Amino acid sequence: MKFRDEYAIVDVRNISNYNLVSLAKKRGLRIEIPEDLFFLVRRAVVIKKHLKRFPKDLSNKYRLTQIESHINRLSRYYKRKNKIPDNWSYKLSKISDTNV
Repeated sequence: MKFRDEYAIVDVRNISNYNLVSLAKKRGLRIEIPEDLFFLVRRAVVIKKHLKRFPKDLSNKYRLTQIESHINRLSRYYKRKNKIPDNWSYKLSKISDTNV
C-alpha cells in the first residue's frame, strides 16, 4: 500500500520480479496476518464505530455480519495453510483502533 500511495508504484512485481509478500520474507520482515484479512478486520472496525453512532442503520449491521463471516472463513483457511497461528481469533471487542 505504501508503494502505491506514496510512490505511485502500482505493482511491485514489475520492478523487483517478486510480489510484496515474497519480498518482505526475503528481507526478513514478518507479516503477522495476510493483507486481505487485515483489511477486512479494519473495515469491520470502521463499520462498528459507525454503528455506535447510528445504531439503527440496518444495512450496515447486515454488512458487518457479512464481513465477519468472511473474516471467519478466511481465518479458517489461513489456519489450515499455517499462515496465521492456530490460536488467532477474531473478536471485535478485543481489537482496538490502535491495532488496526
